[in-house]
Amino acid sequence: MYSTFQSTFPPPPTHSVFVLGLAMWVPVFFLGTGSGLFLWVSRRKFYRTNEASVEEFDRFRSKVLARFFEGMMLLLGLLLIAMGLFRILWVVTLF
Repeated sequence: MYSTFQSTFPPPPTHSVFVLGLAMWVPVFFLGTGSGLFLWVSRRKFYRTNEASVEEFDRFRSKVLARFFEGMMLLLGLLLIAMGLFRILWVVTLF
């Protein structure tokens, strides 16, 4: 009888080049975007402060909305940085 197993030399790669290339760029994108969000929120806070280092707002509503929006952006940035770091560890274990 013929066997269904056919050996090849060299063995076929387990991961395609496209998947590994994409796996290398995704953490860079996550880390860059997360760091960019942190810097953007910090820049907004810096330009809102006066000489006495007190943040100035036109209305109470704008203060509340800015704080909420910036808090969400900081959480998203932290999540993206964490995902980027975990993704780097995952890519390292592939090799």
